[in-house]
Amino acid sequence: MYRQRKRRNWVRIACGIFLIVWLVLALLPIYSMVLTSIKSSREISRAENPLTVKEVDLGHYKKLFTSDYKIWLVNSLIVSGAVTAIAIPLAILGAYGIVRFKFRGKALLSISIFICYLMPRILLGIGLFVLFHEIGLINSRSGLILAYLTFVLPFSTWVLIGYFRNLPVEVEEQALVDGCSRIGALVRVTIPLAAPGIMTVFLFAFTLSWTEFIYPLLLISDSVKLPVPVGIAGLVFGDLTIWGQMMAGGMFYSIPAILIYILLRRFIVGGLATGTITSGAIK
Repeated sequence: MYRQRKRRNWVRIACGIFLIVWLVLALLPIYSMVLTSIKSSREISRAENPLTVKEVDLGHYKKLFTSDYKIWLVNSLIVSGAVTAIAIPLAILGAYGIVRFKFRGKALLSISIFICYLMPRILLGIGLFVLFHEIGLINSRSGLILAYLTFVLPFSTWVLIGYFRNLPVEVEEQALVDGCSRIGALVRVTIPLAAPGIMTVFLFAFTLSWTEFIYPLLLISDSVKLPVPVGIAGLVFGDLTIWGQMMAGGMFYSIPAILIYILLRRFIVGGLATGTITSGAIK
């Protein structure tokens, strides 16, 4: 008994040390980014004491918001918000149809949806560029929204397939017996039960759109139509990098995602606990 208790204590200590080390390593880049964003350009160029700051300078933030950063931020909000608003309803309908209805090729369709998400975006970029050029969607927000949907929608659908499979079908059947239509049962019964999973998918869909870099780099050439990730990358001029403004832009750009995580953390924990992001077996 004493040996078992001692072994458990050592396991707890080892887990605690591992978590502390992991937390330090995870937060170190963020800490460095915050310090760089408030350092003076002279101190950044000297590259001394990377983990401390001697001269606090908020001028990087002022310069950032006198540039096109505000326009880039609006572009990111519009594109990410539109993609999420379109992807979530379509993913709910698609996942619900695959889980609740029987039809030929159901398993193949499920696998195809997952493969669409796994396909490297850099490989699809050239094809999308040629296609969008032919139909006039190059250098436009609408084209960017459609491009983002090619990976956000399959991912959202696949995740919700796994979640809907864990929901009891008997509750829906009871609603149908009570006079609800199939759509009525979906809206009044299934969606409220799946709220944690839907919120989790909402978060991941928004984050995927918010952080996308490859597609806007390929499809957008006008500076005023760029989202923030590509716009910030433009702060590198040859061998000159404006580190202060770049880090300030990164810090400010991370705030919306952090706020969404904080606001939806209760749903995220519930969704993960019930297996939201596990796909489940394909039936």
